[in-house]
Amino acid sequence: MSTITNEPVLDSLAPSTPGLWSLGHVTVERVDSGPISLDRRGGRLHVRHSLTPADLSERLVAGVTSSIQDAEFGQDEFELTMVGLVRSTVDGALESWTTYYRNSLAELLDGTADFAPIHDKAEELVRGSVLDLGSCFGFLPLRLARAGMDVTATDILPGTMILLDAVAPELGITIDTVICDAGEVPAPDNSADTVTAIHLLEHVD
Repeated sequence: MSTITNEPVLDSLAPSTPGLWSLGHVTVERVDSGPISLDRRGGRLHVRHSLTPADLSERLVAGVTSSIQDAEFGQDEFELTMVGLVRSTVDGALESWTTYYRNSLAELLDGTADFAPIHDKAEELVRGSVLDLGSCFGFLPLRLARAGMDVTATDILPGTMILLDAVAPELGITIDTVICDAGEVPAPDNSADTVTAIHLLEHVD
């Protein structure tokens, strides 16, 4: 596993050149054809791909994982590559992420996404207002809010909540977000009817 230090702060909505996204030592470029390929030179990583807007969804994570399984990726490099793939496939920051979110939600709702059965069960069990802990991209909160529930998404990473705040209106969904540690949520007791921690569990021993 590689370690990255002194890298710029990741801003998933920062301006970029169409078809090209770069941050720190990672550059992601969309080309006309071919599979995802990696080129490491002089401490830099150049990723090339030919993805289309229809390829952008949570399913892409599994595809990227398969493509880089022998590339000694660290978590930071994986995240930068994923952001770069989204941003270089569709022109415009908000447009690219809205495409990613719309496709991912569609797969969750039609049952083709890996997490679909889990989200189906969660939606069946929740009651009243919902506080979701460790929301990450916020697909479960978006799904619940889309169904008419009063939902607050939380995550310790500011970037994910900023992204969720930006994309939700584009999807016609109203949702509240809070940046916080799941163990220190700035909300009073009994302020939510249901607390969910679906995507938090994978990070707990």
